[in-house]
Amino acid sequence: MTKKKALQLTYALTKTSLILLLCILLNPTDAHAQKLLDKAELLIKNSTKTQKLSPQDTESFILTDHHVSATSQVSHFYFQQTYADIPIHGAHSGVHLDTNETVISFNNQFEGKVAYRINTIHPKLNPTEAVIAAAKQMQYQYNTVFETLEQRAGSRQAVLLKNTAVSSEDIPVKLIFQPIADGTIHLAWDLSIRDTKSPDWWSIRVDAETGEILHKNNWTISCDFGGGACSDNNQHANTCNHTNHSHHHATHHNRNATNPDSYNVYPLGIESPNHGNRALVQNPADATASPFGWHDTDGTAGAEYTITRGNNVVAWEDLDGQDGTGASPDGGANLDFDFPIDLTQAPQTYLDAATTNLFYWNNIMHDVFYQYGFDEVSGNFQENNYGNGGMGGDYVIADCQDGGGTNNANFATPPDGGNGKMQMYLWTGTPNRDGDLDNGIICHEYGHGVSIRLTGGPGNSGCL
Repeated sequence: MTKKKALQLTYALTKTSLILLLCILLNPTDAHAQKLLDKAELLIKNSTKTQKLSPQDTESFILTDHHVSATSQVSHFYFQQTYADIPIHGAHSGVHLDTNETVISFNNQFEGKVAYRINTIHPKLNPTEAVIAAAKQMQYQYNTVFETLEQRAGSRQAVLLKNTAVSSEDIPVKLIFQPIADGTIHLAWDLSIRDTKSPDWWSIRVDAETGEILHKNNWTISCDFGGGACSDNNQHANTCNHTNHSHHHATHHNRNATNPDSYNVYPLGIESPNHGNRALVQNPADATASPFGWHDTDGTAGAEYTITRGNNVVAWEDLDGQDGTGASPDGGANLDFDFPIDLTQAPQTYLDAATTNLFYWNNIMHDVFYQYGFDEVSGNFQENNYGNGGMGGDYVIADCQDGGGTNNANFATPPDGGNGKMQMYLWTGTPNRDGDLDNGIICHEYGHGVSIRLTGGPGNSGCL
């Protein structure tokens, strides 16, 4: 994650609130949006009796996210309770109104009697000390040399740290309040650490006085086939079985033919090699969801990449499981991604074909869900949002034939502005089978990103 993108994540709450409020206040034609916002805020303030809250509990909150669904025209407002200008973790409220100001849905998870439950508003630990405390408890190897990439004035403001021994991504740190089991609410440092040796990407709250980890959740959800449900703590389960493929295809079209914007894949409608054959699909990008094609990033005519990379996803191999910048197949100037495959051979022999299939299906998921409202303002995965709102810079990074494990798959979803991360593994059948060719698994993993971004607002990855 770049410094700029990490800072976007860190300051998302303040930025979103200010932009929305300024747009409403400065644009007299947007009186309807202001009216909806007023009603949403009034609902929260009037919920004291039904929610067992005091008037003081509902007088301090911030708007974290807002968007209008392009398909339903429902206005979605998301708020977070604060105390002393510090957010309270998990204390969220969602208000959803149609164009007639009718309440479609309203939920309020604000904390009650906050003023009597807060332990302190002054941290004893600084941000670096909090990260070190978390690293110790997570049993990470670390060094004490932290680079401060950005720091805003005042101890309550966000800090961005870098320590590649602790986290493979930059570490945003900010103050937050964390409710705990004994009924008190503790001042804590909120931070995220992406494990350097596993797919885990932890969102953590560290007690600002003691350094104890008070709460953590994993932005990475992993799945395999052992029964049960998908998990965010490496108890992986629930995908389809790959050990019984009966179709072995050795197919390849004439490479001398000119097939612009073409992909030889198991196309939409075919779940896996067990369900049908590959086909050469031409110009599949949806004109609304991907108006400049799948290989664009600058919003002007012409592809920026001839490899399996573009605005919605970069797909590459990760055979060594090191999360590096792996190789991607090149379709040339005509974007002709037609590569041979023989499932009787080892998966590495058809790596280009598998990566192409992974790229195709991530883009299909992007374009299909766009039609149902998962667009830029609702937090979808795009590098360039083409001026349509939301936070860009968060295309999916999809690892093909990832060497970091077997018999599972996972997807990590940081808040809007942070890259979604998909890791697809081989299954240890006879011979090995490649998850990159099972479109049901690809869709399932991508679906985790969709549901997380749409629950609690695109800036909140902890609701589920």
